[in-house]
Amino acid sequence: MTQIKIGIDLDNTIINYHNSFKKYLRERRILLKNINKEKVKFIANNNSKIKNWTEAQEEIYGKYIVFAKLFKFFEEFEKFALNKNMKLYIVSHKTKYSQFSKKYNLHTQSNKWIKKNIIKDKYQIFYVNTINEKIKQIAKIKPNYFIDDLLEVFDNKNFPKNVKKIHFSKTKNEKILTLNNWRKIKKYIENNETF
Repeated sequence: MTQIKIGIDLDNTIINYHNSFKKYLRERRILLKNINKEKVKFIANNNSKIKNWTEAQEEIYGKYIVFAKLFKFFEEFEKFALNKNMKLYIVSHKTKYSQFSKKYNLHTQSNKWIKKNIIKDKYQIFYVNTINEKIKQIAKIKPNYFIDDLLEVFDNKNFPKNVKKIHFSKTKNEKILTLNNWRKIKKYIENNETF
């Protein structure tokens, strides 16, 4: 039986930064009812309390990552994948340092979070600097499925044709299978594979 390979993005796919965003904004006395990445991005670029989105990202993915949580049902998915002897990969488009400054080693910060929240030694982890490098890494791994919150990864003309795309999002997409939680992803893979 061929081993099933699953490739997964890290930020905003495994790691839920909701609490990190909240803490970051609260400390700058910016109060929002509904917080999401797009809202924070807009505020970061249009508020005098924050220099820009790059600075905000550096803080959120660096210092404030300790407040981030796993997305709901991810542990359930992980348990299922490991029980079915799947090979798990994390491919993250994340530079070592932000373009804004060299304040935090973002890879080290992510690895600390990973060690604390998932079964780290069960994953092969790759950090890449650009979307194109991410696509090349996915092509090299040849996963059966790749799960990502960013459509631009799937829309890339070099994205491998034989990899099944799962868009992790609350916003439906006509062209790509979109699932909004890890229990649904688990169910989808379970229903489409023979174990």
